[in-house]
Amino acid sequence: MVLPLPLLFLFLLVSACVAQPPPKFRCSSKSNCQALAGYVPPREMTYEAVRGLFDVASFYDLYGANGLNETTPTSNKIPSNTTVRIPFTCTCGNGTGVSERRPFYAVKNGDSLLAIAGEIFGGLVTFQQIAAANGVANASLINAGQRLFIPLPCSCDDIDIHTIHLAHVVKQGSTQAEVSREFGLSEASLISRNSISDPKSLLPGQVLDVPLTTCSSSSIHRDSPDYGLLVPNGSYALTAGNCIRLWCVTAPDSLLNTTLRCNQQLCNSNESPDHQQEIQIPYISACMVTWCFYAGFDSGKILTTTTSSSTCGELHDSGPLMAVDLVSL
Repeated sequence: MVLPLPLLFLFLLVSACVAQPPPKFRCSSKSNCQALAGYVPPREMTYEAVRGLFDVASFYDLYGANGLNETTPTSNKIPSNTTVRIPFTCTCGNGTGVSERRPFYAVKNGDSLLAIAGEIFGGLVTFQQIAAANGVANASLINAGQRLFIPLPCSCDDIDIHTIHLAHVVKQGSTQAEVSREFGLSEASLISRNSISDPKSLLPGQVLDVPLTTCSSSSIHRDSPDYGLLVPNGSYALTAGNCIRLWCVTAPDSLLNTTLRCNQQLCNSNESPDHQQEIQIPYISACMVTWCFYAGFDSGKILTTTTSSSTCGELHDSGPLMAVDLVSL
């Protein structure tokens, strides 16, 4: 049986609603924070196109969230079905979180809210949420050139420790256990955060709130513009006027073979990237290790601080470490 177009459109909307529960992330602790969305392009796209689509403030933000070299050409192509982490600011209100007034999408001829939500923005939002956020009473009536706010789901709640929340779109055949292993969190945490009643109930296209382990630095001074910066494990952030790269990694043993160089420094935009200066490196003397930490910036001046710890006796795994180096871009 061939359905008339209006009925066919209604059928597609109902099917989409059944297949993908609307994402609603709980958010009660802060007014705004850093957040991430796992975007899967439906077709090959450049980093330039992805940045433009999501209105990411800087290519450095996009590259850092994905652990890419900051010199990566913006014209490099991202294969289809490859996940790209999109950094954005989350704002909380009424118990839930959405992106802070970005991105906006300019409607093109032939667009529908269903296609904008499910294909163009990878199912990170539903067409109902876009309609509600923009006061669209009739989802089938949008006009070319109309600008629509895309309310990406997010949260600012800390889970035991500082976290950054990732909006993750469930892939076909993915299980709760696989998602937990992929992001290094317990199944119990995933179940609790997403109110999952049945471990076998994950649906393709469902958007999950995944709290990621992050590095934070208590050494950054409160008066520094980047105070409170969080960096998810396996990624980095450029800060201090793009002079400092903060990596969140597990500390390698090779760090213990470097030398100390811990001084206040000025950001030199003319310095060659081939002569990057490390800031966080240890000095070893007998049983003591002295570490140099990045402590923020002020009017172009890079601030540092030192701390010492004993290495005598039993050694313990320190977990993620925020490593710092001075870069010039």
